[in-house]
Amino acid sequence: MMEKEMRLEQLEAQGIIGSDEVGKIEPFKQIIVVAVYADPDVVRSAENGNELKTGDSKNNSGTKERAIQLGKMLTGFENFDEIEDKVYTNEKYGLMYYIKVIPNAVYNEWEAKNTNKRRYGNALLASAHNEAIYKVYEEVKAQGKKVANIVVDDFISTKTPHKEQFAEYTQWITPEAKSITELPQMEVIMECKAENTYRHTVGAASNIADYVDQLWHKKVIAAFKECDIVFMNNWF
Repeated sequence: MMEKEMRLEQLEAQGIIGSDEVGKIEPFKQIIVVAVYADPDVVRSAENGNELKTGDSKNNSGTKERAIQLGKMLTGFENFDEIEDKVYTNEKYGLMYYIKVIPNAVYNEWEAKNTNKRRYGNALLASAHNEAIYKVYEEVKAQGKKVANIVVDDFISTKTPHKEQFAEYTQWITPEAKSITELPQMEVIMECKAENTYRHTVGAASNIADYVDQLWHKKVIAAFKECDIVFMNNWF
């Protein structure tokens, strides 16, 4: 077994919370951040592990549909408005997950107050990742599950060490928030394309985010169609 694979097995056995996002600064879209915990006693079984495997859905169109299918399988949501502000549990796959949605209007309001768009965008993402991970962490600890690692799909591109920059960004947006980088006995890993390595956690978070993003698109399209119908009825 290769050293990297052995390291991954060790981390998964200790318990991992992973997070990923979709949306960012695109028009008419929301920022959707998802944090996922994988119970090492459940998710690494051969059946569950194989079902959850997928590639990088953001850059590989061949896996995008599969990722969305997995997102639906893991959540069971049928429409965007079902999503609540709580930590969800999928007992079959040993997952706990939290979905943080930043509406486009909120993003635009904050952005208008800041001239450094990149810094602001990264700070908002850091705050959202931090909140989602912290929610899942608290639920994991409340249920007495083991967790010793946090993996964030890295989006920071500064020369400052990324964990330090993550904490700084989080405090800038939400000064009262506790940073995940300060959690005791917890290793925080920030890694680009982490969904390709940590498939049970960051990968699952990516799949759920993609699916929620699709549900949001369906809601927007339905709203536009309804406006068209109202307009046509009023016009004629």
